[in-house]
Amino acid sequence: MNKNLINVATIALAAFGLAAAANADIIMGQPVTAPSGLSTATLEFRGSSAGYTGELYFLGWGTEGTVLNLAPNTNGNHLGQLLFNNHESTSGSTVALLGEFESGSALHFAYVIVAPSSKYDLFRTDVESDRYNFAYDAESGDYRLEDLRRDYRNYDGDYNDAMFRVSFQSIPAPGSLALLSLGGFAMTRRRRR
Repeated sequence: MNKNLINVATIALAAFGLAAAANADIIMGQPVTAPSGLSTATLEFRGSSAGYTGELYFLGWGTEGTVLNLAPNTNGNHLGQLLFNNHESTSGSTVALLGEFESGSALHFAYVIVAPSSKYDLFRTDVESDRYNFAYDAESGDYRLEDLRRDYRNYDGDYNDAMFRVSFQSIPAPGSLALLSLGGFAMTRRRRR
């Protein structure tokens, strides 16, 4: 066997192993779920390797299969808050989701293919058959999308068509802010004596 072919095969297998390891914790169909307590959330656009142009929307939040609280409609198409366009957004840009989320709330998203104009498709996390076009790693916050349906002939399952990072920020309970203020006041008063 030609030595160059062996080296190419070895490099290809090593690259495949690294790609598989990088996606090992990302779970297809897993919902983005708010952590314990009350929180807000931010999405960061990480990049895209898609041929199709798509837009990500925040539909709202509720249970795994149902949107109970609709996000404000920001684009006139009744899909909620427009977040990112995978070909126009800048890597590292962030958007705060509109709302405050209780522990265990499932956040719902929609992804719409907007170009080429002849290719229109919509994926929603509140539709069971669409959930597997979304993949999430709760530990790292990585959130990735596949823009082709599994039964489509060119389906590649690479989940790199739009990539994001979800981060939650906890909201202190109203009483805890008062206690922090009281503690600071008491410490200031002791120092003055």
